Parts: sequence; structure tokens; C-alpha cells
Amino acid sequence: MIELSAWKAARFQALTAPDGWLNLTDRIQITALPGSVGAGPDNDLRLASGPAYLGRLLPCCRFETPDGSIFPFHGQDNPMLQVDRFLLEIHSSDDQPALRVRDLTLPRHVTLRYFPAD
Repeated sequence: MIELSAWKAARFQALTAPDGWLNLTDRIQITALPGSVGAGPDNDLRLASGPAYLGRLLPCCRFETPDGSIFPFHGQDNPMLQVDRFLLEIHSSDDQPALRVRDLTLPRHVTLRYFPAD
């Protein structure tokens, strides 16, 4: 059995990692591809913050930046790609694909409080 202090350290590390939960800004359902991504109102996948147009999400886990460059997402289960200051992740829940967006510039500082151990 893992010691409580080791579990707390691992939990803190997971929360504050670049792909942790503390910098998650959006989860956007993917309904059709290709789809434009950005904070502007005319995007198919609208971000809560960021540039008006970040690029286009393409079929087969690829992303096209505004300059026309195309980059593949990496990974098997939840493919990820860093674009500018954002970490984009494709995942599925109940067979519905979605785009998770993390802002890597957001502070990831947290003080975790726990109930007393028995």
C-alpha cells in the first residue's frame, strides 16, 4: 500500500503538471471536422480565451496553424499537441469526441488541504 505522504506528493505533481487539471480552460464537444478553433465568435470550437483564431482541427488528429503548417497530435489514448501557449488534447467520453484545452501560461500553484489521517 502506498504511504499517504507519497500519495499526496504524486497527486500534487499530477495536478500541477502541464497536462494536469489546474490549467484546464475548455472542454469543447467536437461535432464536425475540420473545425476552426479560437476565441472569436465565428469559430466552430470556441475558446474561453486566447487568440481570435488559433487554427483548424483536422481529421486524423491533425492541426493546421494560421500559416498553413500542419502538425499531428501525439499519443494513443488522448492525443495531445502544443499550439502556441495551449496544450490541446483529443479525448472521448461516452463515444463523443471532445477537445480539452489547457493554457500553459496559467499559474498552477495550489495549497491542498486534507482531512486528518486516522
